[in-house]
Amino acid sequence: MCRRVTRGGASLIEALVALALVTVTMTVGMALLAQESAATRRVKAHQEAMAIVETTIESARAGVTPMASGRVELPVTWTEADAMTLWLEVTPRDQPPELSEVVVEARYVVGPFTLRRSVRTMVWGAP
Repeated sequence: MCRRVTRGGASLIEALVALALVTVTMTVGMALLAQESAATRRVKAHQEAMAIVETTIESARAGVTPMASGRVELPVTWTEADAMTLWLEVTPRDQPPELSEVVVEARYVVGPFTLRRSVRTMVWGAP
């Protein structure tokens, strides 16, 4: 009778296949981490834009921000986004005369995305 001798262990082809699977898994994992980082940056920029818009509205209500009739660009001092522009638009109402419609709009760029957040409200005060 002839007996075959079997050796234990993995062949070179099996080792290469395992290495290829690990490489593909690591590549996909790194791509997912990069996408999550970009999404996190967009969310932080959105939160910051809304905080700036709300702060601008509150300063208009308090009389700190000038309420000139028309549309003006306001300076932005701190930003998570790559670029941010803040606009304040005041439209006086006829009745009652002290009431004005105020629109605060933030346009910002995060990576390849240009995003916009705006809030429209009514404010008491002479334009």
